[in-house]
Amino acid sequence: MKLNLFPRDTKFFDLFSATMTKAVRAVELLLDLMVDFTSVVEKSRRIKEIEHECDTLSHEVNRLVNQSFVTPIDREDIYALAASMDDVVDFTEAVADSVVLYSLHQPNAAMIAMTETLLRTVKVLKQAVDLLPHYQKLAPYWIEVHSLENEGDDTYRKAIALLFADSKGNPLEILKLKEIYDMLEEALDKCEDVADVIQNIVIKNA
Repeated sequence: MKLNLFPRDTKFFDLFSATMTKAVRAVELLLDLMVDFTSVVEKSRRIKEIEHECDTLSHEVNRLVNQSFVTPIDREDIYALAASMDDVVDFTEAVADSVVLYSLHQPNAAMIAMTETLLRTVKVLKQAVDLLPHYQKLAPYWIEVHSLENEGDDTYRKAIALLFADSKGNPLEILKLKEIYDMLEEALDKCEDVADVIQNIVIKNA
């Protein structure tokens, strides 16, 4: 058993939890945008606001690290966790922005399915982050995240295959759709990065 020579500062964990709360909200808004394709510009704007709020939280984490003599977990893990969570929101916002920028006519079933998977994933990560201070019983969460990321990859590959199988498709539209698929897939990859950092933290501190 490790001896805690210094009190564990909860401020970092509170900031991590707040970031994941905002990540969940951002993806909820993205899914709403995809399913109910109305007020798209306004929904995209709100997602961008959340992305800015997450940037502020990430900056606060970095400020605390720089001001803290002792941190509850390794500094490199704090930086990595804050950055990977921020990346999830960045790519979520990028998807919403591209939908507006590319004047997407209507999200398709693959986009909706990938966004649904992304939402399930960030909700699992939120639960994991909330339990992180205890460093216990977290394995089921990162295992579930890896499973969901594989599910998203499968949807992505099928969507890309169908996209390029359409020989009559407009090349410009194909490129637009592919980029949106790519960003959704990247958002899921960043979720897996978050899970990997959590796993590393648990291994070091359990």
